[in-house]
Amino acid sequence: MSFPKYPEYKDSGVEWLGEVPAHWESRRLKDGGRLVAGSAFPHENQEQKGLEFPFYKVGDLVLSSDGRTMGSPQHTISKREVLALRARIVPTGAVVWAKIGAALMLNRRRLVNVPCCIDNNMTAYIPDMERLSPLWAYYWTSQLDFTQFANPGAVPSLGEGYQKTLPLLLPPPQEQATIASFLDHETARIDCLVKEQQRLIELLKEKRQAVISHAVTKGLDPDVPMKDSGVEWLGEVPAHWEKLLLKRVANIKYGIGEPPAYLDSGVPLIRATNVNRGEVTQNGMVFVEPNDIPEKRILWLKEGDIVVVRSGAYTGDSAIIRKKNLPSIAGFDMVVTPASCFPGFLQYALLSQYLKDNQIDLARLRAAQPHLNAEELGACFLLIPTFEEQKTITTFLDAETSKVDSMIEVAKKSIAYLTERRSALVSAAVTGKIDVRGWQPPAVPSATTEATQTETV
Repeated sequence: MSFPKYPEYKDSGVEWLGEVPAHWESRRLKDGGRLVAGSAFPHENQEQKGLEFPFYKVGDLVLSSDGRTMGSPQHTISKREVLALRARIVPTGAVVWAKIGAALMLNRRRLVNVPCCIDNNMTAYIPDMERLSPLWAYYWTSQLDFTQFANPGAVPSLGEGYQKTLPLLLPPPQEQATIASFLDHETARIDCLVKEQQRLIELLKEKRQAVISHAVTKGLDPDVPMKDSGVEWLGEVPAHWEKLLLKRVANIKYGIGEPPAYLDSGVPLIRATNVNRGEVTQNGMVFVEPNDIPEKRILWLKEGDIVVVRSGAYTGDSAIIRKKNLPSIAGFDMVVTPASCFPGFLQYALLSQYLKDNQIDLARLRAAQPHLNAEELGACFLLIPTFEEQKTITTFLDAETSKVDSMIEVAKKSIAYLTERRSALVSAAVTGKIDVRGWQPPAVPSATTEATQTETV
């Protein structure tokens, strides 16, 4: 899709904005509406009471496909409490955002579709309806990178005075409406495509899991004699396979107990953040000096070792150590060293439904916080085919999961491209880089548009 430029431009007076359509006004946010700070409410007034006004905190700025709704608030506040606390009510049509928080939170905008209250870490921008439409205010502020304007510090923040001076472009009201309608339609189409790719990724992950679970519980030969596993939810398994406790086929040790000093370079310390569905990732990788770790506590990882997360959100996930991951040291989790089974087969078993979902996950949830210890892990049972079968199944799963992972990566790249395209389109339209005044909405709403409209009501 291509659109013409405007016939005439002028200098906006803002260096990063450059030239803008000659008939647009170049103003500041304070000239198009009011900036209102949130209110600090006592904790006892932040309970989910199902009363009159939603009360939003920064954490409630949950991403949604259309970007206009703020998700489900965790708290409400009654009209009586609003009056008693002299809290401000944010009207429908305001745009809200976080003024304190990490970059991810600072760049989330929400168009308020019901009267609400916001906490004191947020700002509401209430447009002057005669000059500035709520939709234009939303689209304009959504393409501002607030991280570029935030005060540096441990927790970035936006000063209220500075927010007022942020730039604002004001086309004529009818032009605002046309551009907003164009963006509604085009972003809805893009959001629909993103959802399709997200759904594809979920289906591929389900397929990956199903292939693994079937291979490590049924084998690859459909004609092999079967027997009752003795476990109701597992059903039949190959007749010649053994059922053994994990501690019978592998040794389980703990990594280091106390964290050493983290360095910019050195030996990688494999932690829970580096474990992802069988693979070691570079996500949050830290490095250590081995001499800083007591010799009796250091655990050098070997090829074929499997790191199993013992606590936190990733409890029970695991990753096999490959040659490319060496040298490295085990962090705070468990290390499973196969003794009488093939490492790759054990890794796939640890990722399978019968072991991960139906045994490990049940064990980890017995504690108040997700946790798994060596005794619980060792007490999980394994289905063990012959050693040669283990190798054959591992080779098969390596190939099949590689295919699925490649398709997932393609889908992720598509989402990244579509997201970038969406952002670029919004920016181009609201800064006047493209002229969409001649755009007309489709005569018959598409299924995509109808679906999006239904979601935003």
